[in-house]
Amino acid sequence: MGAKEKFTTEQKQIVINLYTINKYSVNNIINNCGFKISKKNIYYILNKNNILLERKKGTKYNLIGKTFGYLKVLKMAQTEKSGKLHQWRAICECTNCGNLWFDVNPQSLLRGSTTSCGCSKDRYIKTTGKLNSQYTGYEELNGKYWGIIKKRAEKRGYTIGITIEYAWNLYVKQNHKCALSGLPIKFAISNKKSSETTASLDRINSNIGYVEGNVQWVHKHVNIMKNIFDQNYFISLCELIYKNQQT
Repeated sequence: MGAKEKFTTEQKQIVINLYTINKYSVNNIINNCGFKISKKNIYYILNKNNILLERKKGTKYNLIGKTFGYLKVLKMAQTEKSGKLHQWRAICECTNCGNLWFDVNPQSLLRGSTTSCGCSKDRYIKTTGKLNSQYTGYEELNGKYWGIIKKRAEKRGYTIGITIEYAWNLYVKQNHKCALSGLPIKFAISNKKSSETTASLDRINSNIGYVEGNVQWVHKHVNIMKNIFDQNYFISLCELIYKNQQT
């Protein structure tokens, strides 16, 4: 069954918007589109709408003119084996030492694992987070965690009426602290350390969705305890527990 039969017009438009407007990679589209889709079907939808034509021509990467750490991409070239063209390589200039011909795997540049020709390891720049060209988040709030928040909300039938920028600015306004307990809260520096994230997005009125004026950042343990309770009721319970423990 082809993509045309499997996906609605709205779903196809979501894929197109994530790729052309949000600049998401194919893997990020899979993780954030809100429905199940394969890489093959993403390519099918994009190609049907005359998008990603460079992939048909074999030029998977378009990094010319971009800079990664000390490396500025001058051109793209393919390696040749037995008369056949194979893997794409990025031909770079190293602005740290002036090396004008350093070739590297494009994925190493996009991941941020290679940022110089090796001339100055003590000045190695690791381009992670918002410094990475493939970063889909906003400031320290990464795209994968924001996608998890949206999926969890939508799975429970709640509206996501705020942007990632609004959520981040709210976090800053709260001075990086839990709105209810005052505890410091944070986001993990990478997806591999997601367990270090303590910031959890909470609905003040549990009967309303995630809309402006009805959300706050709290410590994840506070959010677990608050659960579906009205905020005033939850606070009154906490006060009763505290008073009871003092007697």
